[in-house]
Amino acid sequence: MSNLLEVRENEVAFCAEVKSWADALFSSRPDWPFSHAKIEQYGTGNYRRSDLRVFCKGSQTPVLAGEVKLPGTPEGRSPFDPALMRDAFEKADNIQAPYFFTWNVNAFVLFDRSKWNVPMVERRLKHWDLGFNLTSPGGCKSLEVHACIRDKFLPELFGMLAGIVEGKLVEWGAPPDDVFIRSLEDHLKWPVFGTRDYLIAASATDKAFSARLQSWMAQEMNWTFDPYNADNWRDTLELAARTLCYVFSNRAIFYEAIRAKYPDTLDPLKMPRRGDNEQRGIYDYFRDRFQRAVAETGDYEPIFYPQADDWAGALIFASEIACQGWKGLFANLGQYNFREIPYDIIGGIFQKLISPEERQKFGQFYTNEDIIDIINAFCIRRAGDIAIDPACGSGSFLVRAYARRTGANWTSASSNSLASPTNRSARKWWTSSIG
Repeated sequence: MSNLLEVRENEVAFCAEVKSWADALFSSRPDWPFSHAKIEQYGTGNYRRSDLRVFCKGSQTPVLAGEVKLPGTPEGRSPFDPALMRDAFEKADNIQAPYFFTWNVNAFVLFDRSKWNVPMVERRLKHWDLGFNLTSPGGCKSLEVHACIRDKFLPELFGMLAGIVEGKLVEWGAPPDDVFIRSLEDHLKWPVFGTRDYLIAASATDKAFSARLQSWMAQEMNWTFDPYNADNWRDTLELAARTLCYVFSNRAIFYEAIRAKYPDTLDPLKMPRRGDNEQRGIYDYFRDRFQRAVAETGDYEPIFYPQADDWAGALIFASEIACQGWKGLFANLGQYNFREIPYDIIGGIFQKLISPEERQKFGQFYTNEDIIDIINAFCIRRAGDIAIDPACGSGSFLVRAYARRTGANWTSASSNSLASPTNRSARKWWTSSIG
């Protein structure tokens, strides 16, 4: 209880700081429509308070209301947490605030309450990643964090909101696939950081584990590293954590895409309860789900590789923090209609989630689909031409090569879907062509 009280006190103190900065900003910008910010008192039932509300001049109804959750807490995993978004929306709806937000200090998401006919995550107007990467509530007290929020973030946020409220800014928001990627990025932070911290601790205390981990990184990943250089070793372990988590998230996304076509036979992914053989048991649970997807579709085994003895893959479930993060990620995936997500989302995920420097280390480069079509146009002149892509990544060249050969209509949502028959046929055509 004392920890909860301490977190709550830190949250209130942080909101009080933000209120004072917002009020000072509004005073300095009389051209903006805002009058003041307010921290609401506790309520009951459906009228529980929002952490922070912003009012326009001459109005008793807040123009903006939202929830602030501190980093390092279960509620502060991600501003895209489904329960947090729903809570913020319901409170804003009760008081008729047209806009609402969720904020875990690391990232802030602004939503339009009027978009009632689309999934919650698609009501997003803009997402700000403040770049703090805080992992505990105490980090919010940093003077550097305060300066960034006060002098950079709040002026940008309220400058944009002023334009929206006054009708000067009429085009905003983001495509659904970009919302998906940004939401996924936020949810992946907990699994990545939890796995990284576990690898650091385990390799420092267990020599056998460290030796096996180094062997995996050197022999299977072909990475070069120096375990006796503290900074290099930490960077390498974070790279290992990111790689393992990104690969598993891709498998999870493909599974949910396939499940959209087989909802009666494939169950949604969710975190099982932690048992005696925790990390391996959890990993085997997901391998079983992936095997069912392979059996149901008769395809996708190279993506799921359910029979592989993947020692390192199970490490992403060794940390309780990582498991909490995966739980939130699976809940987040349940919000999306995967029939409508573009077929090349996997390439886009890696392109946007991983920095250019890291992609160069991985040897991963993704080509824009317009360039792909031009290259294919030069290479594929007849319907009977055979295309081979031995460095196939997300399959963009192969899928669009198949489309060019068959004259498929790529403007339809069904052919753009990850689990569409066209994509599956393209992979089978490629396999038979090189077999």
